[in-house]
Amino acid sequence: MQRTLFTLVLTGFLGLLMASSCVKENPYVEEPEEPQLVSVSDVAKLLTVCTPGLDHMAEVHDAVQASVDNGYDSEYTMANIFNAPGAGVGREYLNESTKASSPLKQYSKPLRELFREYYGSLSKASADIGAGAQGNISAEAYLDYLENSGYQIYWPNHELWDGKSLPVITFDPMNGAEENIGWAINEDGSITTMAVDEKLSLERPVWVISNNNDATGITLDVLQKNDPSWGGSGEITVLPSARRKDSFNFDDEPPGKESGRSLIMTSLTLRQNFDSWFQGANEVWVKLGRVEAFKNFEGDKDANVMYYNTAITDFMLVVRQNEINIPRKLNVLLMADWTEEIQNSVFMLLEDDGGTVTSWNCSAVVKYNSRSYGFDINIPYRSRDDVIWRGQLGRRYIEATEGIESSFGEADISFGVILN
Repeated sequence: MQRTLFTLVLTGFLGLLMASSCVKENPYVEEPEEPQLVSVSDVAKLLTVCTPGLDHMAEVHDAVQASVDNGYDSEYTMANIFNAPGAGVGREYLNESTKASSPLKQYSKPLRELFREYYGSLSKASADIGAGAQGNISAEAYLDYLENSGYQIYWPNHELWDGKSLPVITFDPMNGAEENIGWAINEDGSITTMAVDEKLSLERPVWVISNNNDATGITLDVLQKNDPSWGGSGEITVLPSARRKDSFNFDDEPPGKESGRSLIMTSLTLRQNFDSWFQGANEVWVKLGRVEAFKNFEGDKDANVMYYNTAITDFMLVVRQNEINIPRKLNVLLMADWTEEIQNSVFMLLEDDGGTVTSWNCSAVVKYNSRSYGFDINIPYRSRDDVIWRGQLGRRYIEATEGIESSFGEADISFGVILN
């Protein structure tokens, strides 16, 4: 009888909290979306009432630390909560030997069980007081929705946790605000409503339920873990993507030419945050539109310009909010065959905010037999992305500033040249 009463009270309380938020429109979405079955505010309120314990805190802490170690933000995705308790973002991109060296812990009652128990109780309680219940939707439907929702627990300043304090739980208001309502879980099990801002996250643990924005990108840290020879010490040039490894083959030098030089991006310092505190890290995309020669290029006739090909080097770098103004050593390979003929490339620096796919139509220049040839390049990005900088990256500029950080909008970047 007591358990039944608890279930009725729990679902009734959540029903009152959640009723107005299940179909809330996201102001950042340019195209209409289907109503949400469960919103980020719903998840925050549910977790507050279900009261995670210290074992759950440890699980989330393990996961967000693993995400940071993989080059992502302090985040624990719903996909991992349900499928790989304690796993950090990026684990799915690690090779099997790397995973084996860092096995996941086993938890007696993972956080996912709180969701399963709660939604399982809906089928036993009156549908009239179900929390966010819509018609005869099953518990499995709710759980499947959450697992594939793209939501996450973001734990800013997780490294400050004392190992015993319970969290204040809030959600991203998705309106650019720097403060939002949250619910503190007290030691006696009571709940206190309070305002949550960045300052509070420095004083006590805060969980922010938000949308994940970076899990689909592969960071340089993941690439280095899979192949330490790509730059674990910071002294070896890092290839920007495992899928492109074959395209950066130094043996593809045109016949009859000496081994050339390669262009690398040696460092980056981001000078400002582009998202609100609730949205976490900056997902910075570096894109270089380049011209390269096919390996069957030969002779010295003007017609050989047809053997040049356009390509794009791109990679993602996650810059956490507390890493602003801190230089990041990269040594990332941008162009393997940086020949004398290549006069300029096109360079674009973005902070990812989503939206519809568009492109920047630009051109790079090759000088061959004293004549200049332009090559059209279309660099894709998304409509809501913050364009930090875009423009021509000239050969003279790179040679004059090699190893020196220069301003590119709200970022400082240095380039370098190495022998193949």
